[in-house]
Amino acid sequence: MSLVGRHIGRYRILEELGSGGMSVVYKGLDTALDREVAVKVLHPHLAGKDESRRRLAREARAVAKLHHPNILEVFDFSSAEAHDAFIVTEYIRGRTLKTYLDDG
Repeated sequence: MSLVGRHIGRYRILEELGSGGMSVVYKGLDTALDREVAVKVLHPHLAGKDESRRRLAREARAVAKLHHPNILEVFDFSSAEAHDAFIVTEYIRGRTLKTYLDDG
């Protein structure tokens, strides 16, 4: 189920950027700060599991400690509720790695 057009907290979901086995990444808008962000949301079947939410929290905390120009900055995360399991990072415009590799 797509979240495009909905809100997660203060983040308005604008478009889907990609998905994997554990989560979907969306382009969003931080309505409080009026800036584009990336919002990584756990799939619903995982968001209801305590261990999946703990794993997401560990990931957010670990990445937030890193400071490098090639690593996205973590702005926010929530893992307390099954319906609210997400990480918010800076959004970088550009081509995906897949597109870059496909173009040679």
